[in-house]
Amino acid sequence: MILSIALLASLALPAKPPLTYLPNRNFTARPNNESPSVIVIHDTEDISLKRVLRLFRSRAFGNNAHFVIAKDGKIYQTAPLNMNAGHAGKSRFHGRNRVNDFSIGIELINRGNGSDAYPESQYRSLAKLVSWLSYRYNIPWESVTTHSQIAIPRGRKSDPHPPFSMTKLKKMVVIR
Repeated sequence: MILSIALLASLALPAKPPLTYLPNRNFTARPNNESPSVIVIHDTEDISLKRVLRLFRSRAFGNNAHFVIAKDGKIYQTAPLNMNAGHAGKSRFHGRNRVNDFSIGIELINRGNGSDAYPESQYRSLAKLVSWLSYRYNIPWESVTTHSQIAIPRGRKSDPHPPFSMTKLKKMVVIR
């Protein structure tokens, strides 16, 4: 009996993490209603959650991400997952251009100056969100990337900045 309970627990599917939905108008339709197949992690280069959320709602700014994760781990969804949120800019992933058309963008509140820590609460929420999105859209770990890895030309973007660790995140993410 104990073994079967343990087995069932290990088979549990990643649950949608708690989040607050704050829709805005800064998104467009994906070409051919393409499903997301890549997750892109960013940092905001701004420590003010309020300012970032206000900026993402601004039509003048025009860009967005699907999610913003605060320092305390609270997750905000700012764009529908079936839409292009414009987070990646000029970009390429595995030979495909226009990464916005087939990706989900996640912004981490962080100064992006190399000395602002990413707290455990933020990593835990990011890991839960990536696990759930990976399950929902069948996205393998190899398709979880950073803005710095997809921006073109190479070197145009450098986020998320150190001390962010993809190795640490990978250890926390559950992908089936």
